Amino acid sequence: RPGWDISGDVFSWQHPLPCLFLFPFSGPAPEMRRCLASEDVPLKRCFSLKRNKQFRQVYRKGKSVACRELVLIYAKSHSDMVHVGFSVGKKLGNSVVRNRLKRRLREAFRPNLPLLLPGFDLIVIARDAARDAPFSSLADSLRYLLRKAGLFQKPKRP
Repeated sequence: RPGWDISGDVFSWQHPLPCLFLFPFSGPAPEMRRCLASEDVPLKRCFSLKRNKQFRQVYRKGKSVACRELVLIYAKSHSDMVHVGFSVGKKLGNSVVRNRLKRRLREAFRPNLPLLLPGFDLIVIARDAARDAPFSSLADSLRYLLRKAGLFQKPKRP
């Protein structure tokens, strides 16, 4: 159970999951898929695009698919992991509105992460319609774009 362990001489934080995400791994293993898809685990920082150079490379070399609320730009990467970045322009509102929209997009993306093909960098761009869209609509739009781009893994047949 998560929380502070005060049973010994040293206080320590007991995380509900083992530290699986401290180091990058090549392709999600089945046990990591369960951890990635569990309800209480946020999207880890090791899955995000962090630097301006990474964003520019995806914009330059990537392909795009779009719908009413979102645009998805994707490009093959050199690593065996999926990296994702979220972009919300200043036209959509002040920082509170933009950050709320990014949090909602991250949460809509999180359950799809274990189902994606490894080795891609993605950028999700919010359009004006995304600001007032319900969460279920954002999640459906994101799944639609990932499917349209062909980024979901093919189910293995027995």
